[in-house]
This record gives sequence, C-alpha cells and structure tokens, in this order.
Amino acid sequence: GSALALNLRIFLSTLFSFGNRRLFVGMTLVFGWLTFPLKFFDIFMESNNLSYHSASGIYVLARKKN
Repeated sequence: GSALALNLRIFLSTLFSFGNRRLFVGMTLVFGWLTFPLKFFDIFMESNNLSYHSASGIYVLARKKN
C-alpha cells in the first residue's frame, strides 16, 4: 500500500505537471493527500501469503570512506 501510494503520487504528479517543476511540487502535495489512504492496506497485506508479489525495494551499494 505504501509503495503503491508513493508510485501513484509521483506518476500522477509527473503526468499532470506538464514538465513544470513548481506545478510538480504542488501536484505531489495534492496527490499525496489523495493517495494517503492506500497506506492502510499494508495492514491487510502483511498477513497475506501472496503479498510478496507486490513487494518493492530500493537497493544501495555504498562504500565507507575512512
């Protein structure tokens, strides 16, 4: 639910901002409020055996500097 809300917010904001950065920022606020309730579906998904199909992740490869 949280990953869906994030991706949908960014997708819709990009689509309806028409390349305008200020409009994009405003749209992310609007669509952030509209997609916020989708996060509550996480409660139902954590006990569902098939929820791994919708998993989303971010990977980072980093090196610590001394």
